[in-house]
Amino acid sequence: MYLLIFLAVVMIFVYLVNRYEYHNSNYKDLTGNTYNEVMNDKSKYSEFLTVEELERLDVEHRIAVNVYISQNDRETTEINVIYICHYGIFVIESKNYNGLIYGDENHRYWTQVYSGNKKEKFYNPVFQNKTHIKSLAKVLNIHENKMKSLIVFSEKCTLKIGTIKSNDVYVFNRKDLAKILKTVIKNSPEILSKDEIQEIYSKLKKYTNASEKIKNDENLYFGEKD
Repeated sequence: MYLLIFLAVVMIFVYLVNRYEYHNSNYKDLTGNTYNEVMNDKSKYSEFLTVEELERLDVEHRIAVNVYISQNDRETTEINVIYICHYGIFVIESKNYNGLIYGDENHRYWTQVYSGNKKEKFYNPVFQNKTHIKSLAKVLNIHENKMKSLIVFSEKCTLKIGTIKSNDVYVFNRKDLAKILKTVIKNSPEILSKDEIQEIYSKLKKYTNASEKIKNDENLYFGEKD
């Protein structure tokens, strides 16, 4: 009986601590999502964890989350997270998968193997993020060489990815995000001023917090054309 009471108290305490930390997080301010919305949505929770990792970096920056921009006259594309600092614009595609992930930079589809031997193919996220970067460059009127592509998978999966040969393209687990960004930043020149960082963020801000109509639009582009 006492053990059950103790466990209940611990669970309530953990819940309150997590809720408090979330309400004081930058992600909550950026998105307006409630604690329960994030905890009950795998995609939002994945983005939350990604933003938390980014906030660990001691670099002047701005972050935009859930950016919806027009890819063409008919389609809109969503960019999960954009990290803007003196060293460039980091365009982040967050993948909340589990199991084994097999892929190659130049293959159209990658494969997820989970629950024993179940397999599912999904569109190459390197291609997907390349499309995001092209669309973003047009919106911001900035050359693509100021942007870097980051494909971030959860810790629940093991990556079996061939060597990435393209410059400024990185594929890794979320736990390595801060470490990899520190390395990239250390080896990169400053290319954006403080004013430019703020200007880019201000432009992106109007593309965040999209209406449910846009989010549920049948023309929302997820990275692949038939």
